Amino acid sequence: MQVICNTEDFQITEKTAVTLGKFDGIHKGHQLLLNALLEKKKQGLKTVVFTFFVPPILGREDVRQLTPNDEKKKFLEAYGIDYLIEYPFTEKVRHTAPKDFIQEILCKKLCAAFVAAGPDFCFGYERKGNVALLEKMSSLCGYEFEVFDKVSYKEEPISSSRIRECIGEGQMEEACEMLGRPFSLTGTVIHGKAIGHTIGFATMNLVWPEDKLLVPIGVYLSKVKIGGNTYQAITNVGHRPTVEKDAAKSDLLLEAHLLQYSQMAYGEEIEVSLFHYERPEVRFSGLDALKDQLKKDTLACVTYFEERGNDGKKEGFIEEKA
Repeated sequence: MQVICNTEDFQITEKTAVTLGKFDGIHKGHQLLLNALLEKKKQGLKTVVFTFFVPPILGREDVRQLTPNDEKKKFLEAYGIDYLIEYPFTEKVRHTAPKDFIQEILCKKLCAAFVAAGPDFCFGYERKGNVALLEKMSSLCGYEFEVFDKVSYKEEPISSSRIRECIGEGQMEEACEMLGRPFSLTGTVIHGKAIGHTIGFATMNLVWPEDKLLVPIGVYLSKVKIGGNTYQAITNVGHRPTVEKDAAKSDLLLEAHLLQYSQMAYGEEIEVSLFHYERPEVRFSGLDALKDQLKKDTLACVTYFEERGNDGKKEGFIEEKA
């Protein structure tokens, strides 16, 4: 996938199928648009996702994303998209009239032969451009246009904001249904204090990314992908109040204890998928009390995935192999 980021200086010369939007989360509604592009790809068009460049503002709660920029790129590339355009949102661009946006950017720069959008998509100065204008201009500019209805879940439209609310309330299963996959994050395993190892619950530790949407502090039933295999895990997201004297000032960490895995993984990249919010983070009286609770959490994890069929795989705790 070719990424064109924060520049107006480009020109796609091949005929393209284009969809436009923020695509935070790349949920089932977004995937409907992407699938429409892939159908056009079979007919020889290049596929383009057009969004605006949003520089990460680290640590700001109001700009944390379901899928930060790097995550989004990896997802779209794996999906089969040919071009990701992260267009600069300058004052000049912000004041672009909707018709000019269609003619100068959509048609000339992107060489659009097919455009897909949701029913409430707006663009151009003061968001005055809409799907009605895109439809009206399609014959004049020579592109095919199709509007796709919103995808619903439990009789309400799926949206990034609705998913964010679910995650904020710890409703991970609901978020999973709307995303089409579990809420997850990827990172490089760092060294911890190795306290988990001393009580038989060694963990893989990640610092929570500053541009990634926060989840409620607590323990999650999860799966961790490492080296092509996926393992069940109990994962704590928090500040480790039992072992940190000044927990409130410590970094927000993700600590995953993988069932049936004992190898060192420092420096390796892992993907952690959070399936279920099990309980809040607790300050225990000591390591023995913590160990007793972790045994209960492990049983809850095994039971949770057994009840959901484990994708029909019952051999140990390894879920899949790439």
